[in-house]
Amino acid sequence: MVQPNPRPARPMRLNLASGVALLLALLTLSLGFWQWNRSLEKQAIFEAIERQAAQRKGSETPSLGASLPWQLGRPAQDLDRKEVAIRGRWLPDSTFYLDNRLLNGKPGVNVLTAVALPDQSLVWVNRGWAPKPPGLDNPRARSLMSGGQHLPEQAAADIRAVGLASLLQRLELSSDPQSLRQGALWQNVDWAAATQRVATSGGLKTTQADRIWPLIFWQTSNSPDGLLRQVPAPPSDAVDKHRGYAFQWWMMSLAALVFAWRLSLERRHPSSASTQNK
Repeated sequence: MVQPNPRPARPMRLNLASGVALLLALLTLSLGFWQWNRSLEKQAIFEAIERQAAQRKGSETPSLGASLPWQLGRPAQDLDRKEVAIRGRWLPDSTFYLDNRLLNGKPGVNVLTAVALPDQSLVWVNRGWAPKPPGLDNPRARSLMSGGQHLPEQAAADIRAVGLASLLQRLELSSDPQSLRQGALWQNVDWAAATQRVATSGGLKTTQADRIWPLIFWQTSNSPDGLLRQVPAPPSDAVDKHRGYAFQWWMMSLAALVFAWRLSLERRHPSSASTQNK
């Protein structure tokens, strides 16, 4: 009785199709790790919020520029989500407006004004949100470009605020400063232009230009200025969502690896297979 020849294992060979599948596997693998890192970033934000809430219980809120003085080289992350008291002097002429900011789905602007602090440092405060129609070709936009809107009603600043290391940058569709900053109506925060605005308003006479706090503080206390205040927080399901995306990318990477392996198996030539069967 003739025993059938065992089927030889097919050697693996990297061809164009399997190479493309392998590159796809590497791409989706890296995207999975990127989403996982995003989940860790969001988790760190939630933990920072919880730490700040725990520290506030039974402890006195530090006063920016006084009990918490300006310090050269202090990382912005050290003050992220930190609640502080801000007592100083408003610089009304420094006020500018960040365009295309949404609050509860409605378009508007964030109103930013600088405060001169007791230690001659300067801090930018996001005082709140005001409505504005989209675009620049409307009376509301033109009045904001001219400035002088939503100014502090009192010279003295005495508020509570929370620091946010993120500036909430928006996608810049142009690199032209003229299109990104229309008068006092800006697309994004530009630290150099903001400092120049303070200098133009005369604010640097009582502050030092190199003593600017490296993040924006969002006002949380009430003021009779008509602005709406809401400190942005990541969605409660943000961590799980990013982790879910990560696992989806990794499953796609695994599928692409299997596909690359299948494509790399060298097929035997039909004539050689028929010769072995004789």
